[in-house]
Amino acid sequence: MADFSVLFTGDTTLELWTDPPALDGSQPSRTNPNALHPHRRRVVNVGSLVEVTVRCTNPAGEVVDGELDYNLGGRTFMAWLAEFPGTSRPNVTHPPDQSTVQRFTPTRPGHYTLVLRRTQGGGGGVFVHVDAIDRG
Repeated sequence: MADFSVLFTGDTTLELWTDPPALDGSQPSRTNPNALHPHRRRVVNVGSLVEVTVRCTNPAGEVVDGELDYNLGGRTFMAWLAEFPGTSRPNVTHPPDQSTVQRFTPTRPGHYTLVLRRTQGGGGGVFVHVDAIDRG
């Protein structure tokens, strides 16, 4: 189990995710949310920065956001795009000595999945889904 969480700190917005049935009625909606808990998704324009910041506990037991690597006791983070549209993977970068902040810029409209993993334990990974919508 992951011992961290991820916060969106870049240009994404949280929007209601609607998936209406097919116009001809041949297929139902793929999402059937509870009315009190509608589905949502992160949306960003093509070419805008997607940035996520890790919230974790440092060796001193403090819960921190975007901690510098030297304060993590060697338990740094890795990130990569597991899913992206097209054949050219956008680069995932982070500030020097701050693996708790990860960034990428979507190059095409579509679905992106950013995976984060904490080295030396901390669970498998946390998946972040971003739809890059070209809104002109």
